[in-house]
Amino acid sequence: MKKQMDKSRTNALLVPAYTVAFSVSVAFSSLAHASPSGANVVSGNVDIKQNSTLTTINQHSNAAIIDWQKFGIQRGETVS
Repeated sequence: MKKQMDKSRTNALLVPAYTVAFSVSVAFSSLAHASPSGANVVSGNVDIKQNSTLTTINQHSNAAIIDWQKFGIQRGETVS
C-alpha cells in the first residue's frame, strides 16, 4: 500500500511539470512562423512568393514537383 501512495505522489508532481513544459512550448511556437520554407522546384514551372504570413504558389505547367525543406502552417498563416 505504501508503494501506491509514493507512486501517486510522484505522478502528482509530474503533471504540473508536463503542464509547464507544454505551456512554454506553445508560447514559443506561436512566436515563430511555420510558413513553408526552402522550396526547390524539381520539375515544372512554378512561382513561389512569400511575405510574413502569406505563401502564394502559382503553377504555370501541367505538373510540378516542389521539394520543401520545411512545410508548416500556423494559425493566421495562409498558403494559396
